[in-house]
Amino acid sequence: MARTPNLIGGVMWDIQQGDLVRTKHKRYIVLGEDQEAVHYHGIVIGHPHMGQLTMFPEIEVYIFETKRVETFVAGQIETISSTY
Repeated sequence: MARTPNLIGGVMWDIQQGDLVRTKHKRYIVLGEDQEAVHYHGIVIGHPHMGQLTMFPEIEVYIFETKRVETFVAGQIETISSTY
């Protein structure tokens, strides 16, 4: 079965339900202006769609470390293993 990339609002995003992904969060230090990237792992549970407020394609991901569903835009996700 051929994998077809999603075309959402003119942006091609090759991500599907069931893909294993690595997400990027920014954690800010309260007393300073320093920030660090924290990487979590999860599985895509939603379908890509355009966010009304963000104006960028976004998708829902279940995060293993936090056991929560969060929404991410394309720049915050890296596919580790695809379903096809």
